Amino acid sequence: MISIPDYVTPGVRARHSKSYETLHPYLQLVFSHTASFLAPHYACFPYLLFGHRGRTLQEELYAEGKSLANWGQSYHNFYPSLAFDVIPFWADSVDKIEWGSERTFDYLQQFHEHSKNYLTWGGHFKGKDYLHFQINSEHLTPLSDAPLNDYTLYSEPK
Repeated sequence: MISIPDYVTPGVRARHSKSYETLHPYLQLVFSHTASFLAPHYACFPYLLFGHRGRTLQEELYAEGKSLANWGQSYHNFYPSLAFDVIPFWADSVDKIEWGSERTFDYLQQFHEHSKNYLTWGGHFKGKDYLHFQINSEHLTPLSDAPLNDYTLYSEPK
């Protein structure tokens, strides 16, 4: 896991850590490596909004129009999660998240650029989900000896 800067509030720290723990170990590795690589170039903390999403949360986000996927249609619904949503938490703007700023978009593009061999970016989706990253489909098979649906889909954390 990457180190969390002092300017990040305890509530944000806790949510980030909880989301990180729900990621598949492969995604934890790719996330940490990419965030560490970008750290010297950006004065921000890559805040994980979501890793795993259970049924209730996924259906709520879908109903509110905050997710294009209903329950069972998202890589977030696997446990451990095969997707995450990330947004930079800027050091000079700690009181708010800059959802649509140019520097946020630039950071997300660079995150994609440095993880594209391992992750698919939602910025390339028809519905443009810029905060979303998920495992590339070609990396699914080596994650387990069992078929993917037999070991993770729709499971809830214990």
